[in-house]
Amino acid sequence: MPLGRKSDFIRACAPLGALVLLGFTVPSAHGTNGSVDIFGDRSGTTCQKTMALVDSIYVMARLGGATSSGIHAASFRIDGMPPTWLVLGIAPNPHVKVWVGSPFISSGTLISFDCQAGNANDLVQLFAIGIFVPRTPPLQDVRLTVRSYPFSPTTTTPLLFLCNPPDPPGYLAFPALGGEFIANPQTSSCAVGLQTATWSSIKSLYASP
Repeated sequence: MPLGRKSDFIRACAPLGALVLLGFTVPSAHGTNGSVDIFGDRSGTTCQKTMALVDSIYVMARLGGATSSGIHAASFRIDGMPPTWLVLGIAPNPHVKVWVGSPFISSGTLISFDCQAGNANDLVQLFAIGIFVPRTPPLQDVRLTVRSYPFSPTTTTPLLFLCNPPDPPGYLAFPALGGEFIANPQTSSCAVGLQTATWSSIKSLYASP
């Protein structure tokens, strides 16, 4: 879905209006209720890699805690994109219903889709993003970081929205951890959910109590 079309804006108005009218609840602590992370591969196994001239990154929600049963929406933004890099295309979750904004602008993006419970690794793909990476000048240790989308003035983290909010009708969103991706790593190491990116740390971060 291209960004900025009038039809996209109209398509988004009703659901966003419902959020305002019905209200939504954001618990104050994110705990281990999932994260929004950036990976260099579609399977979500690496958060750092040497970028090709034309390459892709993948933004995924990792479910955990209160979001383990599934989500239907996420809101966030991505900081750190070098001005010389060109976004070639942004492909949303194939089950997208509403998509407004962009991950790379200050106001961020909100994406809503059919309820998804995640794959075998508890991942739900939000976006696949194609990027043109110039070779001159060579940029090393480029750090892309997931931050908050100012959907709520009191929220400073990404948000994950539950599939089946409790009564009364409304939207229940949980603050999530924000991960990072390192492009062309030299001396830096990336983090998933703001933890060192090793599978042991990821599993311990989202282990059941």
